[in-house]
Amino acid sequence: MPFVVQCPHDACRKYMLLEDASRGAKVECLACSKLIQVESSESGDRLSATVPQSETPSTTPPSPKRQQIAQCPKCSSALRLPPSHQGQPIRCPKCGNVFTP
Repeated sequence: MPFVVQCPHDACRKYMLLEDASRGAKVECLACSKLIQVESSESGDRLSATVPQSETPSTTPPSPKRQQIAQCPKCSSALRLPPSHQGQPIRCPKCGNVFTP
């Protein structure tokens, strides 16, 4: 009987439906494609999963870059910039001015 498992990786945490053959095995998360270890318990429709020991990072991962708030020099609108756009020219959606924060 299929069962539900939640991905243990902090960046994912998605739920997925797995077949019985996956109980007690290492499987790839259907959403983030990282390996997870599924419990082997036969009871219940929802099982927990853990990160396999070989996948556990030995050091603390670097903290993700945070969004930056930029202000348009022409109309003073506040704009949220994703980390990938920081330092690149952007167009203000309100007035159309192009500037580099």
